[in-house]
Formats: sequence, C-alpha cells, structure tokens
Amino acid sequence: MAQETMSARISSRVGQRPQLGTRIPVREARQHKSTHNETEDHRLSRIHLRVLLILQSSPNNLIAMSEVGYTQLQWLVDRAHIEDTLVQLFWSLDRQDWDLERAILNPEGVSFDASTLVGPRPNFGKVISVEDHIKGDVQLSSCLDTNHNAISLMRHNLPLPGSQVARPEEAATELNVTTHITNKSAKDGELVAYGGYYNVLLKRSPAEENANPWKVTTLKLNKMWLDGNYKALFPSGGQ
Repeated sequence: MAQETMSARISSRVGQRPQLGTRIPVREARQHKSTHNETEDHRLSRIHLRVLLILQSSPNNLIAMSEVGYTQLQWLVDRAHIEDTLVQLFWSLDRQDWDLERAILNPEGVSFDASTLVGPRPNFGKVISVEDHIKGDVQLSSCLDTNHNAISLMRHNLPLPGSQVARPEEAATELNVTTHITNKSAKDGELVAYGGYYNVLLKRSPAEENANPWKVTTLKLNKMWLDGNYKALFPSGGQ
C-alpha cells in the first residue's frame, strides 16, 4: 500500500524546519506536531511556575496585580500592619527600646496628649519632632522602676474594601490599654495602675517592599480609672 503523504509547511522553534514543498509522511508530521505541543505546554508550565514563585515570595505583588480600588487583601494587610505598629509602640516603652520607638513614629513629627492623666503640659497636643518626643519618654522612664502596658482591644476605622474605594493613606485607631507602674522612690507607695483608651492616628509612609508603612502620628490618652499612688507617676522631685 502506498504510504500516505501530505504537503506541509511546518514552522516551529523546536526541531528542524523542513524546506518548502517537502512531502512529509503523515506519521512523521503527527509526531512533529506532538513534540511542538509538548514543548509549548512545558513553556506555559514554566511561566505559571514563575508567576507562582513571585506571588509566594512577595504577597504585595498580588496586591499590585489588582488595580481595582481597595482590595480585601490590602485591607487585611493594613490591619495587620497597624496592629503590629501599636504593639511595637507599647513594647518599646516597656523595654525602653528607643530605636524601636523611633522606627515606628512618623518622621514628620508626632503629637502626644496625656492631660487626662497628669494634667495639661505645654507640649501636649502639639506636633513636635520625633527626637523631642523620645527625649520626653526617656526622661519619664528614668524615674520608673518598671512600666508594663497591656493592650486588650483595638478598633480600626479603615474603609471597607471596594472597587470604587481609594486606598487610605491615614487610619484612625482606638485601643484599650492598662498600665502598671512601680516607682520605689515615690512617697506614700510605689505602685500605681491606670486604664483607658488611646485615640491613635497613623499615616502610611514610603517603605521598602514588604515593610510596614504605618507610622504613629497622633497619640491621645483618655484615662478611665486609676488605682494606687498617683505620685508614683512622677519623679521624686515632682511629687
């Protein structure tokens, strides 16, 4: 039986390209086509694998791929970053880690107000430099033997995700905090504790990829209760 043949012009990056007009047996043509399809499948598999590796190495890339409004994933990442910033803030005060505190404060300046606890002060509610703010924290902490802050609840005022919602550049947060202090130099007792909630304003700042961009800009304490020796809040000379 005469062998079936077919006229074909096959253009492929895999294998050799036949000359124009070459008559190729059907079996060979089918084998050539199969090899070409397998190679294309492998190429697509490599592309899919590359995309998967990119997404696994950087979740922010997935956010960047979606340019439609404020995504649910971005909303979740923002919440996690904001909570981490606030935990780090009170951790830095407890451990007197001023480099850590400096890293999470807005470099453009910060406002602090604790007038409901200790009364009015000249700088309360005013934006001052980060270094001046830390200087005040260092001065206050120098008279305390221990300082322990416990965060219990947080409430974030972030907009709900949506295709028509712009990504927020600022976020307002409220959090309940209980603070225990010991000051052995205090008159009439070394222990004092107080509780209340803080109004915190955070700002999204430029940051490296995967870094936390949220920085504390405003911090205001609303005292709800106090127990123990009020004088333990101050240096011995100010009691």
